Amino acid sequence: TDGTSVTRNQDVCTNGGSIATISSTSGVLYAEIASLTQDDTFRIISLCDGQDENRVSIAYNNVINELSFSCRVNDVNQFVFTKTLADTTSFHKFALSYKLNEFKVYIDGVQESVQLSGSVYPANTLNELTFDRGLSSFPFLGKTKCLAVWKEALTDLELQELTTI
Repeated sequence: TDGTSVTRNQDVCTNGGSIATISSTSGVLYAEIASLTQDDTFRIISLCDGQDENRVSIAYNNVINELSFSCRVNDVNQFVFTKTLADTTSFHKFALSYKLNEFKVYIDGVQESVQLSGSVYPANTLNELTFDRGLSSFPFLGKTKCLAVWKEALTDLELQELTTI
């Protein structure tokens, strides 16, 4: 691009996980991300089954500077947590941990939410890591430094260390 400018294509996650690398019964979705602008556009990263009825997701909401973390099982929310940040265009580290009767959210090294009830997915339900909600809806348009999945729920100390800036 010497002397010219070129628009870069949107990143696409292909082969982003499988039943062998994603656990449906417990795990962690981790992302170090930032939005492109502070606006009211949904932007979602999910572990899902290719649909939107079963998903673990981290999303920039349709409210400026608001994020939501959710676990949806058979089209029923088991866990939802919403957090307002001062600036979503700055990078933050997020972790959403899930297992039967335990859901946790860590943001930048701080535990922001814990819920000690709720169902998780039947084994082998979640099999995709996507930059959307499933079914290609609400694509994630943002900046990504790191995206990772753990097959088991991590301890509080591990989640704190993982998300500390």
